[in-house]
Order: sequence, then structure tokens, then C-alpha cells
Amino acid sequence: MVGNLNKVHIDIVGNKGHYFRYITVKGFFLQDEVDTDDSTFDPFTTNFGLIDQEFDTDARLPNNGKGLTQWQRFAYKVKVLNEEAAEGQAFKLLYLGRHGQGYHNVASAYYGTNFWQCYYAPLDGDPQDSSIVWADANLTRVGIYQAQQINKFWADLISKQNIPTPESFYVSPLTRACQTAELTFRSLDLPPTAAPFIPIVKEFTRERMGINTCDRRSTRNYIAKRYPYYKFESSFTENDELWGPKYREALDSIDLRVHLFFDEIFTHSEEPTYISLTSHGGTIASILRLSSHRIFYLGAGAIIPVLLKVEKVSGKRPKEISQPGDPKPDCKGDPLEAGLDGYDSLADYLRHVEKGYHVTV
Repeated sequence: MVGNLNKVHIDIVGNKGHYFRYITVKGFFLQDEVDTDDSTFDPFTTNFGLIDQEFDTDARLPNNGKGLTQWQRFAYKVKVLNEEAAEGQAFKLLYLGRHGQGYHNVASAYYGTNFWQCYYAPLDGDPQDSSIVWADANLTRVGIYQAQQINKFWADLISKQNIPTPESFYVSPLTRACQTAELTFRSLDLPPTAAPFIPIVKEFTRERMGINTCDRRSTRNYIAKRYPYYKFESSFTENDELWGPKYREALDSIDLRVHLFFDEIFTHSEEPTYISLTSHGGTIASILRLSSHRIFYLGAGAIIPVLLKVEKVSGKRPKEISQPGDPKPDCKGDPLEAGLDGYDSLADYLRHVEKGYHVTV
């Protein structure tokens, strides 16, 4: 895994005489502000976090932008930023979405972090109930509901705010991310001039790899059959060649491959301004670290916008080496005795979690 990442790194940026730097542009979204509490923040009631303010570019708009929505005036601000950017600079708005709740999330909550990591996560599913499977986990009914709520949120922003819709879509190859992207965007009534929802499956946007079977992806053929209109990057292999059963990927390895993902898409000058990525909590946390964004926790099914400044820098990037991962931890007790108090089994807890969520797909 480490060797593969470093080889790709050399292939993408090794001999170009420049590298890219990624910086969060602050002052536009509440999620950027240090005094915003990520544990209680609600993008549904805050216009996706877009700060209500006047922009210096409003004066260039007819009637000073009066009659336009906050998102329309912000989109014009971004347009001017790109038009007036220095050579080698560009501004991109990322729409980052975490997948909805998966069966692995419920199992981890039920068994507890230590017993999940040391015993249950390496299994394909619940040893007491073969119907509960978390290898390349699917969404629970709650996860499906969460993705459908994000779909309604997007529909509301499009109809009421004229928010710029994504011009390119990327998605992790893990099933829960593909499901979430599908439920979020597939049925949206996009404007006639909008880019269609045809996501590109990108290997390096997946969750932290190794040991946990929920993070071992399915075959390319399986994904293609389930989502026949999804596209794959040219290097996407039939089988998962990055996941391994012995070590859990190191955080700096995640940061490296997120850097590689960005380098690859932004090496091409035609990459559009508005970019959607449906991925994972660990991957999005890495993106925030990479771009010097504040720490902002995203729960299952949550989304966050990030205005990104991309800078081409002459010279060689400071060397990044992906380190070996962590072995499976030891169990602190008997894992067969694990489980939340008040529930007979994981299946019992799952019934409780999904109670009241009646969804159709």
C-alpha cells in the first residue's frame, strides 16, 4: 500500500517542476469560523452556512445585486476571484458529503470502540446474526433517510437560492458512499444548463484502509453493475489492491492520497469551479487538514462547503512519505461479552435505531 502511493505520487508530480498548495479561504462560511460549534451546527437552517453579508463585488452587479439571492451574489464573487486571480491560482468550491449511516456504524456503537477494533471490525458481519453484514457496508434505513434529506436540502437550495450545482462529481468506491451519492443527486431536478450527475469513482477518496472489512471495497465489476452510469478513473483495478488485513492505514498515508487526489484533478486546468465529493469522515477530515481548515466534525450524512484556493508553486514539494499503519489493537476484556446495556443483541439494537424510519428507494 505504501509503495503504491509513493509511486503514484512520483508519477503525478515528480518531474513537473512545480506542486500545488491548497488553502481554505475563510470569511464566507460559518463552518470556517472558530466560534461555530460543530456539535450543534445545522446547515439546513443556516443556508448551508453561507454567511449573510455584502460582498465588494456587489457593486458590479445590476442594481448592486439587489433582487439576487445570497448564493447568487456569492457565485459572482467567486467568478470575479477566478477572473482576477494571479497566474497559477484558482478558486474552487468543494461540496463535501459524508455517507449516511452504515451497518458498520451501528455495530461500532453497539460493541464499543475497543471491541469493534480488536475483534468485530475484521469480521465480515455479526457472528450472532448472518443477516447483519458490514463488509463494504450498505446504508441502514437511517442512512438512506439521511441521504434523502440531503437530496431535499439540495432541491430547496436550487429552487430558492439558485445555488451553483456541482460541475463535476466524485465518489468513493465504497458502497455506502456510492449509495449516498445516488440518493442525494440522482433524482434532483437540476437546471437545464447544469452538469448531469455522472460521478467518477476515485480510489484515493475512500476511507482509512486496512483490517476493517467495512473499508474493503467490492470489485469494479460489482460497482459497475450496481451503478452502470458511474465512470471509473483509468487506473481503477478490478480487485481491491490497497486494503490489507494486517495493518490499519496511518493518518499521514490518508493525507498523502488525498493530496494525490487533489493534485490529479487540479493538474488539469479544465477542472470546473464547483466540485462535489461524496466520501467518508476520515477522508473529509484529511481534506480539512490539507487545506488548513479548522477541525469540523461531520456526522453520518452531513455535508460541508469549503472555498479552496489552489496555488501552483514552483519547485519541489516538501517530501511526503507514507508510513506503515497500525496493527490491530488488543482486546481489553472479552469481546463476546460486549454490547450496549439494555439490548439483547446487535440485531435488537439495530431494530431500535431504525424504528420509525420507513424509507423507499
